[in-house]
Amino acid sequence: MRSNADLNKKALRLRKEFEIDSTSPVNIFPLIENLDSMTVIRYPFSNNISGASIKIDSEKIISINSTHSYGRQRFTAAHELYHLFVEEENMVVCEDLKWEQKPDSEKEADIFASYFLAPNEVLKQFIKKNQNRKTDNLTIEEIIEIQQYFQISHKATLYRLKNDGYSYDKELWDVKIADYIKKMEYSKALYLPNSKIKQYSTIGNYIKKAEEVKNKKIISQGKYEELLREAFIYD
Repeated sequence: MRSNADLNKKALRLRKEFEIDSTSPVNIFPLIENLDSMTVIRYPFSNNISGASIKIDSEKIISINSTHSYGRQRFTAAHELYHLFVEEENMVVCEDLKWEQKPDSEKEADIFASYFLAPNEVLKQFIKKNQNRKTDNLTIEEIIEIQQYFQISHKATLYRLKNDGYSYDKELWDVKIADYIKKMEYSKALYLPNSKIKQYSTIGNYIKKAEEVKNKKIISQGKYEELLREAFIYD
């Protein structure tokens, strides 16, 4: 299994390839939706599937479970980038397994995703800059600040902090985030899934290809509309 340092380097390298600086939070969905030959599908999979990625020749597809929270969807998207651009796998379905049950490639993709969204040195500096506590344990307020800045889900943040050697109270795994979010005046959007009307969508190269073959009169208007309906576009 690759080391954390190696996975952080690979995450930084991919950021550079995508022309993202090494210090800013990543607006990941606009980023991947505009990549050449990339299609992003949001679909309400069963809860035990986080997402999937498929590569056919130059075409790449990432599928995201739209019933998961927005923070988790962002993490899944970064996870799938590892499979497509680092491992260069042709097809991967990512099940929601306990850490000890995951194969090495899935563990590596999780660690890579965390570093892609929050590079190691940037997270260290963020924590150091915002330290204002009387104990060694990170407070729930500090952890929420991290989540909101890097737009990472609660559990992914806790796993990352534990992996990096930071300490916090075990009770924070089961804390009611909504109570603290309201008090700290943050939006709840990071912790919520897509609304039901937005749980089916397709964005990216599939739509461009459909428009291209229609404009070249390779397919009829009726076939074009059928392709859009298959991509959950009904208007």
